[in-house]
Amino acid sequence: MFIKYLVITYLLPSILIMTVWKLKYFYNFFLQVSDAAINLKGILNSYHDGQNILDNYAKSNKLNGLLRNKLSHILITHFLKKSAEKKISTEKLIILSKEICYLFPNENKETYYTPYKNEASVVSPARGKLWDKYNNLRKEIRKTNQQLNKEITPENLFIPSEGTVINSIQIFQYHNDMY
Repeated sequence: MFIKYLVITYLLPSILIMTVWKLKYFYNFFLQVSDAAINLKGILNSYHDGQNILDNYAKSNKLNGLLRNKLSHILITHFLKKSAEKKISTEKLIILSKEICYLFPNENKETYYTPYKNEASVVSPARGKLWDKYNNLRKEIRKTNQQLNKEITPENLFIPSEGTVINSIQIFQYHNDMY
């Protein structure tokens, strides 16, 4: 009777608290992963090329190099558009590569993303189609931002003279009258 009392008053509540904590942890983790799984197919369905990828995989049960590149492009551009900082975390890339393999079972997750590793002084850089596309698009974004932020000076500002504008209008009218 006394042991039953100890179990009910002390042991059972602590077991329940630990169980509830574990359930919350796994539930939150499951939500993150399942959210990516639901969104991945939704993301692909929201793009014409994404629909083509899904259709081709349904027919042939494999993706070729062109479709893999299109898949990477769709996913990276989609998540860059959603990010205010124009960054995608390594955790997101890992989840994306796993979700690609979940949606396309014949695909290999290492094809899409392998994170950076430094084990026993052996360095393995990050690689994969998602990583390459991400770096290439970030480079383009930086280049575009540099051009937009370029200071306007008299040397790089072109303002046509009145004579040039009138001459261009006359040439346009002449060619327009010919046709």
